[in-house]
Amino acid sequence: SRHFNLPSEVFGSWMHSLTTLRNGCAHHTSLWNRNSPFTSAIPNSLIEIWGNTDKLSDHIWILNELLTVIHQDSKWINNLKYLLHEDEQISKLNMGFEANWDLDPIWDD
Repeated sequence: SRHFNLPSEVFGSWMHSLTTLRNGCAHHTSLWNRNSPFTSAIPNSLIEIWGNTDKLSDHIWILNELLTVIHQDSKWINNLKYLLHEDEQISKLNMGFEANWDLDPIWDD
């Protein structure tokens, strides 16, 4: 948790949440329109701008936050934005993304 500059309870919560997400992927669970059975903790610095932590979009944001620490030059979020824009039939709302989500600075690389 120190490496990611997160309180240990937040980091542990994120790891638990991502493990649940990973298990869903491994068992071919449809994730795009479901709420997570586990709600991740939010760091105090983000409580003002981040509300819900049980949608797929929240897990994507957590993954991106961790990736930016692990690999500062990661283009993962840009690739995801591209994929989500390419297919208009993908329901971003069901994934937990709000309208114009990609304009929010929290999604900047």
